[in-house]
Amino acid sequence: MKISIMTIPHKQQRYETVGDWFTNKHDGTVNIRVSELGSWRFELLVAIHELVEAFQCMHDGVTEESVDKFDKQYVGSDNEPGDDVNAPYRRQHCLATGIERILASTLGVDWSTYEEKLSRLVYEEQLGNGVVKCSECLRVLGSQRGIKKGSFIVCRPCADHPTSNTIIEWEPENHHA
Repeated sequence: MKISIMTIPHKQQRYETVGDWFTNKHDGTVNIRVSELGSWRFELLVAIHELVEAFQCMHDGVTEESVDKFDKQYVGSDNEPGDDVNAPYRRQHCLATGIERILASTLGVDWSTYEEKLSRLVYEEQLGNGVVKCSECLRVLGSQRGIKKGSFIVCRPCADHPTSNTIIEWEPENHHA
C-alpha cells in the first residue's frame, strides 16, 4: 500500500475543495491533496478526514468516480457536499468528520475557528477567481460562513436563481480599502 499526502496551494486543487483524494490508476497510490492552510494542525485534520473517507469509500464500494462527479457538480447549500443527503458517500464523509472532530479536540483546535478558516479559503478563492455567485447564493453562503459585510460586489444570476441580479455586501477577512 502506498499513500501520498501533500499540501498544495489552494489554486492547484482539481476542483473547489480544501481536501481531495484520488487513486493513481497505474500504481494504486492513494493521493491526498490538502490546501495550504498556514497551520500543520489544520492541514493534518483535513488529511486525516480525506484518508478515512477514501478508505471507507473503497471498503464500502463507493467509487472514486461517483464521489468526484457529485463533488464537482454540487450546488447545494451545505458547506460540505458530503453532508448532503444525496451524496453517495455521505456515511463515509460523516464518519471521517467525526474522527476529524475527535482529533481536533485532542490537538486543541477550536472547531469553529477551523471551519471558518476552511470556508473563508474556498469562499474568497471563488470570488478572487471571478467565479461570482448570484446574490442569493452569496447571501446563503455568507450567512453560513460568517462573512462580514462591508464591500460591495456586483452579482449576476445563476442557474439556481435566474431572477437574482442585485448588489450585495461582502468583505474578505483581510480586506484593505
